[in-house]
Amino acid sequence: MADRDSAHANPRGAIKDPDEWVTGDEPPTAAQESYLATLSREAGAEVPDGLTKAEAARRIDELQEETGRGQCPGRRGRRCSSTRSSRPAAIRAVRYVAYG
Repeated sequence: MADRDSAHANPRGAIKDPDEWVTGDEPPTAAQESYLATLSREAGAEVPDGLTKAEAARRIDELQEETGRGQCPGRRGRRCSSTRSSRPAAIRAVRYVAYG
């Protein structure tokens, strides 16, 4: 088994395009549905019914852009490039664990 050095790990390496997810056609996870509801409420938008896991992930990304939730303070609208961000760990876990 190969040793993995977490000090040199690419924090973006775990993020795949939703189109590449093996489970992308499945229903969204409970975490995705909850976060979508929160973001939609903040953005004044409705959550469409019948989304797949991949579609929910894309909608979350769109709503994060609209609400500013997915951005780092002081980075002029750009997303955080590391796992350290202004978002609580539970929300970061939704992005890395529940999406695919």
